Amino acid sequence: MDEDVKNIDPNTKFFTAYMQKVILMPKLTVKECFFSRKLVLFNETFVSPGKNQPAYCILWHEGESGRNAYNVASAKFSKLNIKTIRIVYLEPGHTYMAADAVHANISMKLAQNKNIYDKNDFTQKIKESRKNLDVLEITHQDMIIFKDDFKRVFPKEFKITSLKIVEFRKGFQSIFLKKSYDDETFKEFPALKPEVQTLFQEEKEDLFKSLKRETEPRGIRLAKKQELLKLCPCMPASRRRFFENLTVNENAKDLDNVV
Repeated sequence: MDEDVKNIDPNTKFFTAYMQKVILMPKLTVKECFFSRKLVLFNETFVSPGKNQPAYCILWHEGESGRNAYNVASAKFSKLNIKTIRIVYLEPGHTYMAADAVHANISMKLAQNKNIYDKNDFTQKIKESRKNLDVLEITHQDMIIFKDDFKRVFPKEFKITSLKIVEFRKGFQSIFLKKSYDDETFKEFPALKPEVQTLFQEEKEDLFKSLKRETEPRGIRLAKKQELLKLCPCMPASRRRFFENLTVNENAKDLDNVV
C-alpha cells in the first residue's frame, strides 16, 4: 500500500475500503436494553493511508436496506467518484489496513458514552471519533440493484486462487489481473457477458441511470419494532421519533446477530 501511494498520480485520491463490524442502536445503560434486539447500523469506511489522512464513513441502517453485495457497491458508487477499484489479496497475517484504525477509534468513542440514542446521535459520535473524518448517510433510494453480469471464466493461466491483484477501471469492460505483486503489467480480460457488452456500448452514458433502485425501505419485523419502542421511555422525547417511524416488514430477516 505504501508503494501504491508513492507511485500514484498526486492529483488522484487513494483510499482503502472496509466495512466495520455492525453497530447496534440504541446504546443504553438500562437492563432492558441488554435483552432487547437492536437496530443494525452499517458503516462502509474509506481511508487514505497515512497519519490523519481523510476518511469517509458511509452509513445506512437495516430499516433502510441490508448488507448484500449490491448495498456495498451502492455505497461506493453513490457518494464517491471512483475511477479505479483495486482488490489486493493480502498475505495471511498482514491484513491490517488504515480503516481498522478508524474503526478502533469509532468503537472507543462509542464505548465512552453510556447512552447513545438514535441514528443522528450515532452519526455525531462517529464524526467526533477522529480528525479529518466525514460521515455520509445514504437511504434505500441510493441502493442500486446491480445484476451479476460477470462471465466468471478466467484464462487457464489465471486461476482465481492464484490472483494477487484484480483491478476494475472506469470506462472499461475488462478486468485487469496480476498473479504476483511484482508483476509490472496487468493481464486484461473481457469480463462481461456478450449481451451486456452490447448494452454498455449502446447506452454507455445512461447505463447506470437505467438500473433499478430500491423504491421502499427494507423495514423490520413488527416484533422487533415493538421491542425497540419499549426502550423509548428511557430516551429523551426528541429521540423517540426515529424508532417510531421505522417501516414494518414481516418479510425482513433480523440482522442484529450479524457480525
